[in-house]
Amino acid sequence: MNVNDAFGGRSATRAVAFALAAALIVLGAPAREARADLKTALDDIELGWQGHDMDRIFRYVGESVTIDLGDGGGAKTYSRDQGYQTLQAYFGKIETLTFVIADKSSTSPVGEHTYRNLGEDEMKTNRVYLELAEAGSGYALQSIRIR
Repeated sequence: MNVNDAFGGRSATRAVAFALAAALIVLGAPAREARADLKTALDDIELGWQGHDMDRIFRYVGESVTIDLGDGGGAKTYSRDQGYQTLQAYFGKIETLTFVIADKSSTSPVGEHTYRNLGEDEMKTNRVYLELAEAGSGYALQSIRIR
């Protein structure tokens, strides 16, 4: 059996490209094609928030992001790296119990976040307002506002 037969008549180049794309998906590397789907982006952000997985959230952030933690400091626009560190510090102070984005068809979705501050028993709930915009073949997370 030759390579063309194994891949249904596709050329060896296409077979290699297919294998590489499959390997990147398995390894968790962000696939540009997947970013074209808004629901996929919001699913990733939701799962990232639930697990405090900064890389999963920030794969959708471009060069900058506006973040308002709802702590009275107001909204600030950060570079990608500064935004990553800011949200990481926020997650370092809390335990997320649930985070759900109900409407995954909007570029301005609202997530409901139930959490507790570390060292406390009281559960709290806030809303997380996200703003995404089309960027290239996908979507970019432009702002995160916690209320």
